Amino acid sequence: MKIMRVLNNDKPSWAIEEGGTAYAMLGDPYSSPTKGASLGPVDGLKILSPVLPENKVIVLLANWGDREDRDWPAFIIKPASARINPGETVIYPKIAARVYFETELGIVVGKKCKDITPQQARDHILGYTISNDITAFEFTKKIGPFGILFGKGFDTFSVLGPCIATDVDPTNLMIRGKLNGEQFFETNSGLMLWNAYEIVSWVSQVMPLFPGDVISCGAPPGALTKPTLPGDHIAAIIDGIGTIENPVRPE
Repeated sequence: MKIMRVLNNDKPSWAIEEGGTAYAMLGDPYSSPTKGASLGPVDGLKILSPVLPENKVIVLLANWGDREDRDWPAFIIKPASARINPGETVIYPKIAARVYFETELGIVVGKKCKDITPQQARDHILGYTISNDITAFEFTKKIGPFGILFGKGFDTFSVLGPCIATDVDPTNLMIRGKLNGEQFFETNSGLMLWNAYEIVSWVSQVMPLFPGDVISCGAPPGALTKPTLPGDHIAAIIDGIGTIENPVRPE
């Protein structure tokens, strides 16, 4: 199943996508939703982020490459004010000079949990989305140990969508990035140091997770090889989930 949020008669609504058509959702995403009346082709609807403002977006750091004797990945919480919808404009900050976009697998929590095991985590995940975690990297080094919070916290630096896919295998998803229509990296989620179930378990040791919370699984290799500039068009792609595209313009 692919769960979406769309504008329906100018109101945000949950929907189920099937065969390119959106259908009204009967119920809610967390309690066995069913398909209602057709809302029309998805291409003709305004697609909204499937993450609500009250939900947190947790971003992992260094979940690819070499573990370097680390037991678990570090993480931060991305501010809700950074979020925009698929298709909306990313604003390139006037004080930034080195901005990158990162196609990341986003884990969407389906049930409240705390202190669960990786085995239990499987039953607490609703599905998976794309998280485009945009970062101004010069600030990660210029303003001390907490610069990563600054560099990832700008307005419009978090794009999630286009749906929550409930039937994909998080250990085997192709992840891609395109800049101005040209693909510049490709990798597989199976290469992450910690898989989705281990990640949910680990974060739940630190804080409770609630339905709709998202954990973004970190920037894959290759994502930081091409900087983004004003005027660019960026596309984050994960097979089985979809594509989110955004134009970039200067502040």
